[in-house]
Amino acid sequence: MSESDKIVAFPTRAEMDAAAAAWYARLDGDDVTAEDRAAFGQWIAESEHHKAAFERVATLWDGFGVLKELEDIALSAEECEPSKPPLITRRKIVAMAASIVMVVGVGVISMLYTSFTPERYATGVGEQKTIRLKDGSEVQLNTDTQILVKIDDKARHITLERGEAHFEVATDPQRPFSVFAGKGVFTAVGTAYTVRLRPGAEVEVTVSEGRIAMAAERALAQVTETTETTKIKDQHLLGTALDAGQNAVFTDKVESIVSIEPNVLTRKASWRLGLLTYQGEPLSEVVADVSRYTDINIEISDAAIQSLPVGGTFRVGEIDAMFDALEVTFGLQIEYVDDKSIKISRAS
Repeated sequence: MSESDKIVAFPTRAEMDAAAAAWYARLDGDDVTAEDRAAFGQWIAESEHHKAAFERVATLWDGFGVLKELEDIALSAEECEPSKPPLITRRKIVAMAASIVMVVGVGVISMLYTSFTPERYATGVGEQKTIRLKDGSEVQLNTDTQILVKIDDKARHITLERGEAHFEVATDPQRPFSVFAGKGVFTAVGTAYTVRLRPGAEVEVTVSEGRIAMAAERALAQVTETTETTKIKDQHLLGTALDAGQNAVFTDKVESIVSIEPNVLTRKASWRLGLLTYQGEPLSEVVADVSRYTDINIEISDAAIQSLPVGGTFRVGEIDAMFDALEVTFGLQIEYVDDKSIKISRAS
């Protein structure tokens, strides 16, 4: 026998998870025999890794209710040998698991590995994108936005690294959905809200549906679900809760909370339809907002017009239409200094 023939190939974690998935499917059926149970007991008693693999699959398939019974089977199997050889061989187990993966498409094993891996999504300047996450939640990224997503079997963590994003959260009381932005954590179980990271670590949050809890990042957003509401366990670290129709500004604490009218809420959310809508905001604020959608540097050279109230609706990317409106409607002068610079001043 050569040295290579002496090498024993240990099963990989994927193979063990595949076997565990096959056992779960088999033992969850109505035609489980005593021999099947004995074979399972022998398999799970062979290694702690087998037990860990089965627990992972049971967790994924919401199988906590049967774990105790199956552990009892495993313990009893250690005390006596099965009366017959196992009916299911290792080769059959792997084959069964393979067929299960083919039936479900993506497959349990794929979920075990890909869902725990952080993923980063981003948009460029002037770009917008909608992403459907593995848990069924939907995230719409505004211009120049970047998020880091980590979803596992216990929690859903999104880090807003820059920009603005709207979250339509899939309800899952067992896995709170937490958005980390600046120094804050904004947590919900099932709701819809927008988080914007402003310059200077200031965070703006607007809730369109449901309720969210706000806390300093050090609170770790430990959330429990009760029949009345969602609340943070560490109450002394709680900033506050925001309901639908409320807007807040957060640094390392809550700076302000205001209730906004439905028409204002609609206007603030217009970017999600590819529109920029203003209704009396000062020119300086409008220019700051529009600047997020272009790499052109826009300068208001006349301080006297910075507070000029501006209204109108413009499509994202149609910055020239806004400049035309400022010239025609508001009597301002637009000077194209070069391809990347524009100055706004009072018309002479």
